[in-house]
Amino acid sequence: MNLQTADAIIDGIFKLGAARNAPPLTVAVVDAGGYLVALRRQDGAPALRPDIATGKARTCILWGKSSRAFGTLTEQRPGFANTVLATSPVPMVAAAGGVSIQDANGNAIGAVGVSGDTSDNDEAMAAAALTELGLKAVI
Repeated sequence: MNLQTADAIIDGIFKLGAARNAPPLTVAVVDAGGYLVALRRQDGAPALRPDIATGKARTCILWGKSSRAFGTLTEQRPGFANTVLATSPVPMVAAAGGVSIQDANGNAIGAVGVSGDTSDNDEAMAAAALTELGLKAVI
């Protein structure tokens, strides 16, 4: 994941958010190691949103699946999920809106986390923006 790609992902999500009249969004893009590459918070987005967006993106890297899938785990196996959360080196978020990213060749290059709208809408905007850029969203 490079900065140019991360910025393009964020621009695409903000464009989709504007078209949908979404509330102010915050988007975090991390590389395949979970390190933050880019983070932007729209004017008016609550102060906690950067932590939520980054947590959603890092959840994808740490769990190996979408943040939605981790949310499902927390509902189905709360004891195990609590153990995962307790051992995680960074906060994880158990809600949709975090999507893993693959390049056109299927190589994992990072993840994106969106926070601001409903979790389902956050995830949908992330997936749509990635598709527009020729990337694959892994949900």
